[in-house]
Amino acid sequence: MFTLFIIAFIGGFLTIAAPCILAVLPIIVGSTMGQQSKFRPFFIVLGLTVSFTAFGVIFQYVTNLFGLSNSVLRNIALVFLGLFGLALIFPQIFEKILFYVQNFFNKFIPQKKTMLPNQQEQKKKGLINGFLVGASLGLVWVPCAGPILGAILTLAVTQNDLGKVILLMLAYSLGAGLPMLLIAYGGNLIINQVKFLKEKGMIIQQISGVVLLIGVILIAMGLDVQISTRLAGIFPDFNQVEQNLVNTSGINGSHQMLVTGTSQQSSSDTQQTMVDQLLMPKGTLAPELTGTQAWINSPPLKLSDLKGKVVIVDFWTYSCINCIRTLPYMNTWYQKYKDQGLVIIGVHTPEFAFEHELANVQKAVTDFGIQYPVVQDNNYSTWMAYNNEFWPAKYIIDKEGNIRYEHFGEGNYDETEMIIQDLLGEQVGQITKVNAPAEDLSKIGTSETYFGYNRSEFMGNTDQYMKDQFHTFTLPSTFANDTFYLGKEWNIGGEYITSGKTSAQLAMNYQANKINIVADQTDKPVVAKVLLDGKPVTAQNRGKDVAANGTVTINKAALYNLIDTGTDYGRHTVTLEVMTPGLKAFTFTFG
Repeated sequence: MFTLFIIAFIGGFLTIAAPCILAVLPIIVGSTMGQQSKFRPFFIVLGLTVSFTAFGVIFQYVTNLFGLSNSVLRNIALVFLGLFGLALIFPQIFEKILFYVQNFFNKFIPQKKTMLPNQQEQKKKGLINGFLVGASLGLVWVPCAGPILGAILTLAVTQNDLGKVILLMLAYSLGAGLPMLLIAYGGNLIINQVKFLKEKGMIIQQISGVVLLIGVILIAMGLDVQISTRLAGIFPDFNQVEQNLVNTSGINGSHQMLVTGTSQQSSSDTQQTMVDQLLMPKGTLAPELTGTQAWINSPPLKLSDLKGKVVIVDFWTYSCINCIRTLPYMNTWYQKYKDQGLVIIGVHTPEFAFEHELANVQKAVTDFGIQYPVVQDNNYSTWMAYNNEFWPAKYIIDKEGNIRYEHFGEGNYDETEMIIQDLLGEQVGQITKVNAPAEDLSKIGTSETYFGYNRSEFMGNTDQYMKDQFHTFTLPSTFANDTFYLGKEWNIGGEYITSGKTSAQLAMNYQANKINIVADQTDKPVVAKVLLDGKPVTAQNRGKDVAANGTVTINKAALYNLIDTGTDYGRHTVTLEVMTPGLKAFTFTFG
Protein backbone atom coordinates (compact mmCIF):
# COMPACT_ATOMS: atom_id res chain seq x y z
CA MET A 1 0.00 0.00 0.00
CA PHE A 2 2.81 2.40 0.91
CA THR A 3 4.38 1.73 -2.50
CA LEU A 4 1.22 2.99 -4.21
CA PHE A 5 1.42 6.27 -2.28
CA ILE A 6 5.05 6.74 -3.36
CA ILE A 7 4.14 6.05 -7.00
CA ALA A 8 1.22 8.50 -6.81
CA PHE A 9 3.54 11.16 -5.33
CA ILE A 10 6.11 10.59 -8.11
CA GLY A 11 3.37 10.83 -10.75
CA GLY A 12 2.29 14.20 -9.37
CA PHE A 13 5.86 15.46 -9.23
CA LEU A 14 6.48 14.48 -12.87
CA THR A 15 3.51 16.64 -13.90
CA ILE A 16 5.79 19.68 -13.65
CA ALA A 17 7.45 18.40 -16.86
CA ALA A 18 4.17 18.45 -18.83
CA PRO A 19 3.91 21.30 -21.37
CA CYS A 20 0.36 22.13 -20.29
CA ILE A 21 1.81 23.25 -16.95
CA LEU A 22 2.82 26.44 -18.79
CA ALA A 23 -0.77 27.68 -18.51
CA VAL A 24 -0.80 27.25 -14.73
CA LEU A 25 2.66 28.44 -13.66
CA PRO A 26 2.25 32.10 -14.77
CA ILE A 27 -0.95 32.27 -12.71
CA ILE A 28 0.78 30.84 -9.64
CA VAL A 29 3.78 33.16 -9.95
CA GLY A 30 1.66 36.17 -10.91
CA SER A 31 -0.69 35.65 -7.98
CA THR A 32 2.21 35.76 -5.50
CA MET A 33 4.06 38.79 -6.88
CA GLY A 34 3.99 41.91 -4.77
CA GLN A 35 1.92 40.32 -1.99
CA GLN A 36 2.52 41.21 1.65
CA SER A 37 2.25 37.77 3.22
CA LYS A 38 5.08 35.32 2.74
CA PHE A 39 2.58 32.49 3.31
CA ARG A 40 0.45 33.38 0.27
CA PRO A 41 2.26 30.94 -2.12
CA PHE A 42 1.72 28.18 0.44
CA PHE A 43 -2.01 28.94 0.63
CA ILE A 44 -2.30 28.99 -3.18
CA VAL A 45 -0.70 25.56 -3.48
CA LEU A 46 -2.72 24.34 -0.49
CA GLY A 47 -5.93 25.45 -2.19
CA LEU A 48 -4.87 23.73 -5.42
CA THR A 49 -4.03 20.51 -3.56
CA VAL A 50 -7.28 20.39 -1.60
CA SER A 51 -9.41 21.34 -4.61
CA PHE A 52 -7.69 18.90 -6.96
CA THR A 53 -7.97 16.04 -4.47
CA ALA A 54 -11.64 16.72 -3.76
CA PHE A 55 -12.43 17.22 -7.44
CA GLY A 56 -10.83 13.94 -8.45
CA VAL A 57 -12.72 11.98 -5.80
CA ILE A 58 -16.21 13.46 -6.03
CA PHE A 59 -16.39 14.55 -9.67
CA GLN A 60 -18.26 11.47 -10.80
CA TYR A 61 -20.85 11.96 -8.06
CA VAL A 62 -21.21 15.68 -8.89
CA THR A 63 -21.78 14.97 -12.58
CA ASN A 64 -24.39 12.32 -11.82
CA LEU A 65 -26.21 14.52 -9.32
CA PHE A 66 -26.19 17.86 -11.15
CA GLY A 67 -25.32 16.91 -14.75
CA LEU A 68 -22.24 19.15 -14.72
CA SER A 69 -19.43 18.25 -17.10
CA ASN A 70 -15.71 18.70 -16.64
CA SER A 71 -15.70 21.63 -19.07
CA VAL A 72 -18.56 23.40 -17.22
CA LEU A 73 -16.74 23.20 -13.89
CA ARG A 74 -13.54 24.32 -15.58
CA ASN A 75 -15.29 27.37 -17.07
CA ILE A 76 -16.71 28.27 -13.66
CA ALA A 77 -13.19 28.11 -12.23
CA LEU A 78 -11.93 30.39 -15.02
CA VAL A 79 -14.58 32.99 -14.14
CA PHE A 80 -13.34 33.04 -10.54
CA LEU A 81 -9.73 33.30 -11.67
CA GLY A 82 -10.64 36.22 -13.92
CA LEU A 83 -12.27 38.00 -10.96
CA PHE A 84 -9.14 37.43 -8.88
CA GLY A 85 -7.05 38.94 -11.65
CA LEU A 86 -9.27 42.02 -11.83
CA ALA A 87 -9.08 42.34 -8.05
CA LEU A 88 -5.29 42.52 -8.27
CA ILE A 89 -5.48 45.19 -10.99
CA PHE A 90 -8.23 47.29 -9.35
CA PRO A 91 -7.87 46.58 -5.61
CA GLN A 92 -9.70 49.72 -4.44
CA ILE A 93 -12.85 48.93 -6.43
CA PHE A 94 -12.95 45.36 -5.18
CA GLU A 95 -12.31 46.53 -1.60
CA LYS A 96 -15.46 48.67 -1.82
CA ILE A 97 -17.47 45.78 -3.29
CA LEU A 98 -16.22 43.46 -0.56
CA PHE A 99 -17.05 46.06 2.09
CA TYR A 100 -20.69 46.31 0.93
CA VAL A 101 -21.00 42.50 0.65
CA GLN A 102 -19.65 42.05 4.17
CA ASN A 103 -22.02 44.68 5.56
CA PHE A 104 -24.95 42.97 3.87
CA PHE A 105 -24.17 39.59 5.45
CA ASN A 106 -23.36 41.18 8.80
CA LYS A 107 -27.02 42.15 9.06
CA PHE A 108 -28.00 38.49 9.17
CA ILE A 109 -24.97 36.83 10.77
CA PRO A 110 -23.62 38.14 14.09
CA GLN A 111 -19.93 38.92 13.78
CA LYS A 112 -17.38 38.75 16.54
CA LYS A 113 -15.58 42.06 16.49
CA THR A 114 -11.80 41.90 16.42
CA MET A 115 -9.41 44.80 16.29
CA LEU A 116 -6.79 43.80 13.75
CA PRO A 117 -4.29 46.32 12.42
CA ASN A 118 -4.96 47.19 8.79
CA GLN A 119 -1.79 45.46 7.62
CA GLN A 120 -2.76 42.23 9.38
CA GLU A 121 -6.24 42.43 7.90
CA GLN A 122 -4.76 42.80 4.41
CA LYS A 123 -2.50 39.79 4.97
CA LYS A 124 -5.45 37.71 6.16
CA LYS A 125 -7.47 38.65 3.09
CA GLY A 126 -4.47 37.88 0.90
CA LEU A 127 -4.20 34.37 2.35
CA ILE A 128 -7.91 33.66 1.86
CA ASN A 129 -7.74 35.05 -1.66
CA GLY A 130 -4.67 32.91 -2.36
CA PHE A 131 -6.44 29.77 -1.17
CA LEU A 132 -9.39 30.52 -3.48
CA VAL A 133 -7.04 31.12 -6.43
CA GLY A 134 -5.43 27.75 -5.79
CA ALA A 135 -8.81 26.05 -5.40
CA SER A 136 -9.89 27.39 -8.79
CA LEU A 137 -6.63 26.21 -10.37
CA GLY A 138 -7.38 22.72 -9.09
CA LEU A 139 -10.16 22.44 -11.67
CA VAL A 140 -8.20 24.09 -14.47
CA TRP A 141 -5.13 21.94 -13.97
CA VAL A 142 -6.76 18.51 -14.44
CA PRO A 143 -5.75 18.11 -18.15
CA CYS A 144 -2.06 18.04 -17.08
CA ALA A 145 -2.61 14.69 -15.42
CA GLY A 146 -0.78 11.62 -16.67
CA PRO A 147 -1.32 7.83 -16.63
CA ILE A 148 -0.88 7.49 -12.85
CA LEU A 149 -3.73 9.90 -12.11
CA GLY A 150 -5.82 8.12 -14.74
CA ALA A 151 -5.31 4.87 -12.85
CA ILE A 152 -6.23 6.52 -9.54
CA LEU A 153 -9.41 8.02 -11.02
CA THR A 154 -10.27 4.57 -12.37
CA LEU A 155 -10.08 3.33 -8.78
CA ALA A 156 -12.42 6.14 -7.76
CA VAL A 157 -15.19 4.87 -10.01
CA THR A 158 -14.58 1.11 -9.85
CA GLN A 159 -13.86 0.44 -6.16
CA ASN A 160 -15.55 1.20 -2.90
CA ASP A 161 -12.37 1.97 -0.92
CA LEU A 162 -12.97 5.73 -0.80
CA GLY A 163 -10.35 6.27 1.91
CA LYS A 164 -7.63 4.66 -0.21
CA VAL A 165 -8.57 6.75 -3.24
CA ILE A 166 -8.54 10.00 -1.21
CA LEU A 167 -5.08 9.22 0.17
CA LEU A 168 -3.74 8.37 -3.31
CA MET A 169 -5.21 11.57 -4.76
CA LEU A 170 -3.70 13.57 -1.90
CA ALA A 171 -0.28 11.99 -2.48
CA TYR A 172 -0.52 12.83 -6.19
CA SER A 173 -1.56 16.42 -5.44
CA LEU A 174 1.25 16.90 -2.91
CA GLY A 175 3.77 15.61 -5.43
CA ALA A 176 2.58 18.17 -7.97
CA GLY A 177 2.26 20.97 -5.41
CA LEU A 178 5.84 20.73 -4.11
CA PRO A 179 7.63 21.98 -7.27
CA MET A 180 4.90 24.61 -7.78
CA LEU A 181 5.51 25.87 -4.25
CA LEU A 182 9.25 26.14 -4.90
CA ILE A 183 8.61 28.08 -8.11
CA ALA A 184 6.20 30.47 -6.38
CA TYR A 185 8.62 31.16 -3.52
CA GLY A 186 11.46 31.53 -6.00
CA GLY A 187 9.57 34.30 -7.79
CA ASN A 188 8.85 36.04 -4.51
CA LEU A 189 12.47 35.76 -3.39
CA ILE A 190 13.72 37.44 -6.54
CA ILE A 191 11.30 40.34 -6.10
CA ASN A 192 12.18 40.84 -2.44
CA GLN A 193 15.91 40.79 -3.15
CA VAL A 194 15.73 43.42 -5.89
CA LYS A 195 15.23 46.82 -4.27
CA PHE A 196 13.61 48.43 -7.33
CA LEU A 197 11.02 45.66 -7.58
CA LYS A 198 10.34 45.74 -3.86
CA GLU A 199 9.56 49.46 -3.99
CA LYS A 200 7.07 48.97 -6.83
CA GLY A 201 4.83 46.57 -4.92
CA MET A 202 1.50 47.98 -6.15
CA ILE A 203 2.63 48.12 -9.78
CA ILE A 204 3.94 44.56 -9.57
CA GLN A 205 0.64 43.45 -8.04
CA GLN A 206 -1.24 45.00 -10.97
CA ILE A 207 1.14 43.39 -13.45
CA SER A 208 0.55 40.07 -11.74
CA GLY A 209 -3.18 40.59 -12.23
CA VAL A 210 -2.59 41.15 -15.94
CA VAL A 211 -0.46 37.98 -16.09
CA LEU A 212 -3.25 36.06 -14.35
CA LEU A 213 -5.85 37.38 -16.82
CA ILE A 214 -3.64 36.48 -19.79
CA GLY A 215 -3.36 32.94 -18.44
CA VAL A 216 -7.13 32.75 -18.04
CA ILE A 217 -7.71 34.01 -21.60
CA LEU A 218 -5.25 31.48 -23.04
CA ILE A 219 -7.01 28.64 -21.24
CA ALA A 220 -10.52 29.90 -22.07
CA MET A 221 -9.67 30.14 -25.78
CA GLY A 222 -8.06 26.71 -25.69
CA LEU A 223 -4.72 28.16 -26.78
CA ASP A 224 -3.01 26.42 -23.88
CA VAL A 225 -3.82 23.08 -25.54
CA GLN A 226 -2.42 24.18 -28.89
CA ILE A 227 0.70 25.68 -27.31
CA SER A 228 1.34 22.63 -25.14
CA THR A 229 0.84 20.34 -28.14
CA ARG A 230 3.35 22.31 -30.18
CA LEU A 231 5.82 22.28 -27.27
CA ALA A 232 5.35 18.61 -26.44
CA GLY A 233 8.68 17.62 -27.95
CA ILE A 234 10.61 20.24 -25.97
CA PHE A 235 9.51 18.87 -22.61
CA PRO A 236 10.76 15.53 -21.25
CA ASP A 237 8.22 12.80 -21.99
CA PHE A 238 7.57 11.24 -18.59
CA ASN A 239 4.26 9.65 -19.60
CA GLN A 240 6.02 6.38 -20.44
CA VAL A 241 7.83 6.50 -17.10
CA GLU A 242 4.46 6.91 -15.39
CA GLN A 243 2.89 4.14 -17.46
CA ASN A 244 5.69 1.74 -16.51
CA LEU A 245 5.12 2.58 -12.85
CA VAL A 246 1.39 1.96 -13.26
CA ASN A 247 1.98 -1.36 -14.99
CA THR A 248 4.20 -2.62 -12.16
CA SER A 249 2.22 -1.14 -9.28
CA GLY A 250 -1.07 -2.98 -9.59
CA ILE A 251 -3.07 0.28 -9.47
CA ASN A 252 -4.99 -0.64 -12.60
CA GLY A 253 -4.83 -4.41 -12.50
CA SER A 254 -8.27 -4.74 -14.10
CA HIS A 255 -6.94 -3.09 -17.25
CA GLN A 256 -4.00 -5.47 -17.44
CA MET A 257 -6.26 -8.52 -17.33
CA LEU A 258 -8.18 -7.27 -20.35
CA VAL A 259 -5.13 -6.69 -22.55
CA THR A 260 -3.78 -10.23 -22.45
CA GLY A 261 -5.20 -11.15 -25.86
CA THR A 262 -7.84 -13.54 -27.13
CA SER A 263 -6.06 -16.87 -26.67
CA GLN A 264 -6.60 -16.96 -22.88
CA GLN A 265 -9.89 -15.17 -22.46
CA SER A 266 -11.83 -15.73 -19.28
CA SER A 267 -15.50 -16.66 -19.06
CA SER A 268 -18.23 -14.39 -20.42
CA ASP A 269 -19.44 -13.52 -16.91
CA THR A 270 -15.96 -12.49 -15.82
CA GLN A 271 -15.51 -10.37 -18.96
CA GLN A 272 -18.86 -8.67 -18.35
CA THR A 273 -17.80 -7.86 -14.80
CA MET A 274 -14.57 -6.33 -16.09
CA VAL A 275 -16.45 -4.26 -18.66
CA ASP A 276 -18.80 -3.00 -15.95
CA GLN A 277 -15.77 -1.85 -13.97
CA LEU A 278 -14.21 -0.10 -16.96
CA LEU A 279 -17.30 1.83 -18.02
CA MET A 280 -17.40 5.43 -16.83
CA PRO A 281 -20.61 6.36 -14.98
CA LYS A 282 -23.29 8.20 -16.91
CA GLY A 283 -23.36 11.95 -16.53
CA THR A 284 -20.50 13.23 -18.70
CA LEU A 285 -22.23 14.36 -21.88
CA ALA A 286 -20.06 14.25 -24.98
CA PRO A 287 -19.24 17.72 -26.39
CA GLU A 288 -20.69 18.45 -29.80
CA LEU A 289 -18.44 18.37 -32.87
CA THR A 290 -17.63 22.03 -33.33
CA GLY A 291 -15.62 24.33 -35.61
CA THR A 292 -15.11 21.58 -38.18
CA GLN A 293 -14.46 21.88 -41.91
CA ALA A 294 -15.05 19.33 -44.69
CA TRP A 295 -16.73 15.95 -44.16
CA ILE A 296 -15.57 12.83 -46.00
CA ASN A 297 -17.73 9.72 -46.55
CA SER A 298 -20.73 11.47 -45.01
CA PRO A 299 -22.80 14.65 -44.90
CA PRO A 300 -22.20 16.75 -41.75
CA LEU A 301 -23.24 14.93 -38.57
CA LYS A 302 -24.25 16.12 -35.12
CA LEU A 303 -23.96 14.00 -32.01
CA SER A 304 -27.36 15.31 -30.93
CA ASP A 305 -28.85 13.62 -34.02
CA LEU A 306 -27.16 10.30 -33.20
CA LYS A 307 -29.03 9.53 -29.98
CA GLY A 308 -29.84 5.83 -29.93
CA LYS A 309 -26.50 5.04 -31.58
CA VAL A 310 -23.17 4.09 -30.01
CA VAL A 311 -20.58 6.57 -31.30
CA ILE A 312 -16.78 6.42 -31.33
CA VAL A 313 -15.11 9.81 -31.71
CA ASP A 314 -11.57 8.98 -32.88
CA PHE A 315 -8.96 11.76 -32.95
CA TRP A 316 -6.27 10.94 -35.50
CA THR A 317 -4.00 12.39 -38.16
CA TYR A 318 -2.86 10.58 -41.27
CA SER A 319 0.94 10.79 -40.87
CA CYS A 320 0.90 9.54 -37.26
CA ILE A 321 2.21 5.95 -37.17
CA ASN A 322 0.41 5.27 -33.88
CA CYS A 323 -2.87 6.34 -35.50
CA ILE A 324 -2.19 4.31 -38.64
CA ARG A 325 -1.70 1.12 -36.63
CA THR A 326 -5.16 1.50 -35.05
CA LEU A 327 -6.99 1.94 -38.36
CA PRO A 328 -7.36 -1.81 -39.21
CA TYR A 329 -9.24 -2.23 -35.93
CA MET A 330 -11.44 0.80 -36.57
CA ASN A 331 -12.26 -0.43 -40.09
CA THR A 332 -13.04 -3.95 -38.83
CA TRP A 333 -15.29 -2.74 -36.00
CA TYR A 334 -17.15 -0.41 -38.35
CA GLN A 335 -17.90 -3.18 -40.83
CA LYS A 336 -18.93 -5.62 -38.10
CA TYR A 337 -21.09 -3.38 -35.92
CA LYS A 338 -22.43 -0.57 -38.15
CA ASP A 339 -25.67 -2.48 -38.77
CA GLN A 340 -26.07 -2.97 -35.01
CA GLY A 341 -25.94 0.78 -34.38
CA LEU A 342 -22.24 1.71 -34.21
CA VAL A 343 -21.14 5.04 -35.71
CA ILE A 344 -17.46 5.92 -35.96
CA ILE A 345 -16.43 9.52 -36.61
CA GLY A 346 -12.77 10.07 -37.40
CA VAL A 347 -11.88 13.60 -36.26
CA HIS A 348 -8.79 14.47 -38.30
CA THR A 349 -6.84 17.01 -36.25
CA PRO A 350 -3.59 17.83 -38.10
CA GLU A 351 -0.17 17.80 -36.48
CA PHE A 352 1.70 19.33 -39.43
CA ALA A 353 0.75 22.10 -41.86
CA PHE A 354 0.42 19.81 -44.88
CA GLU A 355 -2.19 17.75 -43.04
CA HIS A 356 -4.63 20.69 -43.26
CA GLU A 357 -5.11 20.09 -47.00
CA LEU A 358 -8.42 18.41 -47.80
CA ALA A 359 -7.01 16.60 -50.84
CA ASN A 360 -4.29 15.01 -48.69
CA VAL A 361 -6.81 13.83 -46.10
CA GLN A 362 -9.13 12.45 -48.80
CA LYS A 363 -6.20 10.55 -50.35
CA ALA A 364 -5.26 9.11 -46.94
CA VAL A 365 -8.85 8.03 -46.24
CA THR A 366 -8.90 6.17 -49.56
CA ASP A 367 -5.43 4.63 -49.07
CA PHE A 368 -6.30 3.33 -45.60
CA GLY A 369 -9.65 1.94 -46.74
CA ILE A 370 -11.65 4.09 -44.31
CA GLN A 371 -15.38 3.96 -45.04
CA TYR A 372 -16.74 5.60 -41.89
CA PRO A 373 -17.26 9.40 -41.66
CA VAL A 374 -14.17 11.59 -41.29
CA VAL A 375 -14.26 15.30 -40.51
CA GLN A 376 -11.50 17.93 -40.59
CA ASP A 377 -10.74 19.69 -37.32
CA ASN A 378 -8.06 22.05 -38.66
CA ASN A 379 -8.57 24.68 -35.95
CA TYR A 380 -8.47 22.20 -33.05
CA SER A 381 -11.99 23.27 -32.07
CA THR A 382 -13.39 19.79 -31.40
CA TRP A 383 -10.01 18.69 -29.99
CA MET A 384 -10.26 21.48 -27.41
CA ALA A 385 -13.93 20.80 -26.70
CA TYR A 386 -12.89 17.31 -25.56
CA ASN A 387 -9.80 18.63 -23.72
CA ASN A 388 -7.89 16.08 -25.77
CA GLU A 389 -4.10 15.89 -25.82
CA PHE A 390 -3.22 12.74 -27.74
CA TRP A 391 -3.08 11.09 -31.17
CA PRO A 392 -4.81 8.68 -31.35
CA ALA A 393 -7.58 9.13 -28.77
CA LYS A 394 -10.93 7.33 -28.68
CA TYR A 395 -14.06 8.45 -26.84
CA ILE A 396 -16.93 5.95 -26.85
CA ILE A 397 -20.36 7.50 -26.37
CA ASP A 398 -23.46 5.55 -25.32
CA LYS A 399 -26.93 5.77 -26.84
CA GLU A 400 -27.89 8.60 -24.48
CA GLY A 401 -24.90 10.77 -25.44
CA ASN A 402 -22.68 10.08 -22.40
CA ILE A 403 -18.93 9.43 -22.67
CA ARG A 404 -18.55 5.96 -21.16
CA TYR A 405 -15.01 4.99 -22.14
CA GLU A 406 -11.76 6.71 -23.15
CA HIS A 407 -8.54 5.28 -24.52
CA PHE A 408 -5.38 7.11 -25.55
CA GLY A 409 -2.69 5.64 -27.77
CA GLU A 410 -2.50 2.13 -29.16
CA GLY A 411 -3.45 -1.20 -27.63
CA ASN A 412 -6.31 -2.45 -25.43
CA TYR A 413 -8.17 -3.54 -28.57
CA ASP A 414 -9.95 -6.51 -26.94
CA GLU A 415 -11.05 -4.27 -24.09
CA THR A 416 -12.33 -1.59 -26.48
CA GLU A 417 -14.32 -4.08 -28.56
CA MET A 418 -15.98 -5.52 -25.45
CA ILE A 419 -17.02 -1.98 -24.45
CA ILE A 420 -18.58 -1.56 -27.91
CA GLN A 421 -20.42 -4.87 -27.54
CA ASP A 422 -21.75 -3.96 -24.10
CA LEU A 423 -23.02 -0.52 -25.13
CA LEU A 424 -24.70 -2.02 -28.20
CA GLY A 425 -26.44 -4.51 -25.93
CA GLU A 426 -24.67 -7.52 -27.41
CA GLN A 427 -23.04 -10.56 -25.80
CA VAL A 428 -19.62 -9.56 -24.46
CA GLY A 429 -16.62 -11.70 -25.28
CA GLN A 430 -16.50 -12.68 -28.98
CA ILE A 431 -13.39 -10.79 -30.08
CA THR A 432 -12.82 -10.20 -33.79
CA LYS A 433 -9.60 -11.37 -35.42
CA VAL A 434 -8.11 -8.27 -37.05
CA ASN A 435 -5.53 -8.47 -39.81
CA ALA A 436 -3.04 -5.95 -38.44
CA PRO A 437 0.72 -6.08 -37.86
CA ALA A 438 1.53 -7.05 -34.29
CA GLU A 439 4.04 -4.60 -32.87
CA ASP A 440 5.69 -5.28 -29.52
CA LEU A 441 5.70 -1.67 -28.35
CA SER A 442 7.58 -2.58 -25.17
CA LYS A 443 10.67 -3.42 -27.28
CA ILE A 444 10.76 -0.06 -29.08
CA GLY A 445 13.36 1.98 -27.23
CA THR A 446 13.38 5.22 -29.24
CA SER A 447 10.76 7.96 -29.06
CA GLU A 448 9.28 9.84 -31.99
CA THR A 449 11.92 12.37 -33.05
CA TYR A 450 11.12 15.81 -34.50
CA PHE A 451 13.61 17.71 -36.66
CA GLY A 452 12.34 21.33 -36.66
CA TYR A 453 13.67 23.62 -33.94
CA ASN A 454 10.20 24.01 -32.37
CA ARG A 455 10.44 20.47 -31.00
CA SER A 456 14.00 19.35 -31.70
CA GLU A 457 15.32 17.89 -28.43
CA PHE A 458 17.29 14.99 -29.91
CA MET A 459 19.62 16.80 -32.33
CA GLY A 460 23.22 15.72 -31.82
CA ASN A 461 25.14 18.23 -33.96
CA THR A 462 27.16 20.75 -31.99
CA ASP A 463 27.39 23.13 -34.96
CA GLN A 464 26.30 26.70 -34.32
CA TYR A 465 23.68 27.47 -36.95
CA MET A 466 21.17 30.23 -37.69
CA LYS A 467 17.52 29.27 -37.69
CA ASP A 468 15.72 29.36 -41.04
CA GLN A 469 19.01 29.63 -42.93
CA PHE A 470 21.10 27.05 -44.74
CA HIS A 471 24.16 25.80 -42.90
CA THR A 472 26.78 23.16 -43.65
CA PHE A 473 26.83 20.51 -40.92
CA THR A 474 29.48 17.91 -40.12
CA LEU A 475 28.39 14.32 -39.63
CA PRO A 476 30.36 12.76 -36.74
CA SER A 477 32.10 9.39 -36.92
CA THR A 478 30.09 7.95 -33.99
CA PHE A 479 26.49 8.51 -32.94
CA ALA A 480 24.94 8.69 -29.49
CA ASN A 481 21.87 6.55 -28.94
CA ASP A 482 18.46 7.96 -29.91
CA THR A 483 19.97 11.12 -31.37
CA PHE A 484 19.83 12.36 -34.96
CA TYR A 485 22.69 14.02 -36.83
CA LEU A 486 22.96 16.11 -39.98
CA GLY A 487 25.67 16.16 -42.62
CA LYS A 488 26.32 18.78 -45.29
CA GLU A 489 23.76 21.46 -46.16
CA TRP A 490 20.45 21.81 -44.27
CA ASN A 491 18.04 24.60 -43.40
CA ILE A 492 16.59 24.16 -39.89
CA GLY A 493 13.02 25.48 -39.84
CA GLY A 494 10.48 25.55 -37.05
CA GLU A 495 8.47 22.52 -38.20
CA TYR A 496 10.86 20.73 -40.57
CA ILE A 497 14.38 20.69 -42.02
CA THR A 498 15.14 21.18 -45.72
CA SER A 499 18.10 19.68 -47.57
CA GLY A 500 20.26 22.05 -49.61
CA LYS A 501 21.61 22.06 -53.13
CA THR A 502 24.52 19.78 -52.30
CA SER A 503 23.96 16.18 -51.18
CA ALA A 504 22.82 16.07 -47.55
CA GLN A 505 22.84 13.35 -44.90
CA LEU A 506 20.45 12.51 -42.06
CA ALA A 507 21.44 9.75 -39.64
CA MET A 508 20.21 8.29 -36.35
CA ASN A 509 21.02 5.44 -33.97
CA TYR A 510 17.72 3.90 -32.83
CA GLN A 511 16.15 0.82 -31.24
CA ALA A 512 13.11 -0.58 -33.05
CA ASN A 513 12.17 -3.01 -35.80
CA LYS A 514 10.90 -0.30 -38.13
CA ILE A 515 11.85 3.31 -38.78
CA ASN A 516 9.66 5.71 -40.78
CA ILE A 517 10.09 9.30 -41.88
CA VAL A 518 7.36 11.91 -42.31
CA ALA A 519 8.57 13.94 -45.27
CA ASP A 520 7.61 16.08 -48.25
CA GLN A 521 9.23 17.62 -51.32
CA THR A 522 9.91 21.29 -51.97
CA ASP A 523 9.03 21.52 -55.67
CA LYS A 524 9.89 18.19 -57.31
CA PRO A 525 10.35 14.55 -56.21
CA VAL A 526 13.36 13.88 -54.02
CA VAL A 527 15.41 10.66 -54.17
CA ALA A 528 17.43 9.46 -51.17
CA LYS A 529 19.60 6.39 -50.62
CA VAL A 530 18.84 4.37 -47.49
CA LEU A 531 21.68 2.76 -45.50
CA LEU A 532 21.38 0.43 -42.50
CA ASP A 533 24.43 0.27 -40.23
CA GLY A 534 26.49 1.91 -42.95
CA LYS A 535 25.53 -0.56 -45.69
CA PRO A 536 22.90 -0.39 -48.47
CA VAL A 537 19.58 -1.90 -47.40
CA THR A 538 18.80 -5.42 -48.59
CA ALA A 539 15.57 -7.12 -49.59
CA GLN A 540 15.38 -8.53 -46.02
CA ASN A 541 15.53 -5.21 -44.18
CA ARG A 542 14.29 -2.47 -46.49
CA GLY A 543 10.99 -0.78 -45.75
CA LYS A 544 7.94 -1.09 -47.98
CA ASP A 545 8.53 2.38 -49.48
CA VAL A 546 12.15 1.65 -50.48
CA ALA A 547 12.79 0.44 -54.02
CA ALA A 548 14.89 -2.60 -54.92
CA ASN A 549 17.87 -0.33 -55.64
CA GLY A 550 17.83 0.89 -52.01
CA THR A 551 16.36 4.36 -52.62
CA VAL A 552 13.19 6.05 -51.45
CA THR A 553 11.37 8.64 -53.56
CA ILE A 554 9.62 11.44 -51.70
CA ASN A 555 6.93 12.75 -54.04
CA LYS A 556 4.20 13.89 -51.60
CA ALA A 557 3.69 14.79 -47.98
CA ALA A 558 3.34 11.42 -46.23
CA LEU A 559 4.88 8.83 -43.95
CA TYR A 560 7.51 6.60 -45.62
CA ASN A 561 8.70 3.27 -44.21
CA LEU A 562 12.51 3.13 -44.57
CA ILE A 563 13.61 0.06 -42.58
CA ASP A 564 11.80 -3.14 -41.53
CA THR A 565 13.90 -5.74 -39.70
CA GLY A 566 10.91 -7.93 -38.81
CA THR A 567 11.29 -9.45 -35.34
CA ASP A 568 14.67 -7.80 -34.82
CA TYR A 569 14.08 -4.93 -32.37
CA GLY A 570 17.80 -4.36 -31.86
CA ARG A 571 19.79 -1.16 -32.04
CA HIS A 572 20.73 0.02 -35.53
CA THR A 573 21.85 3.13 -37.37
CA VAL A 574 19.92 4.46 -40.34
CA THR A 575 21.47 6.92 -42.76
CA LEU A 576 19.59 8.83 -45.43
CA GLU A 577 21.79 10.21 -48.22
CA VAL A 578 19.71 12.78 -50.12
CA MET A 579 20.66 12.59 -53.78
CA THR A 580 18.48 15.45 -55.05
CA PRO A 581 17.78 18.78 -53.25
CA GLY A 582 14.58 19.87 -51.60
CA LEU A 583 13.76 17.17 -49.03
CA LYS A 584 11.48 18.47 -46.25
CA ALA A 585 11.87 16.13 -43.25
CA PHE A 586 9.50 16.45 -40.30
CA THR A 587 10.03 13.50 -37.99
CA PHE A 588 11.28 9.93 -37.49
CA THR A 589 8.74 7.46 -36.06
CA PHE A 590 9.34 3.89 -35.00
CA GLY A 591 7.59 0.54 -35.15
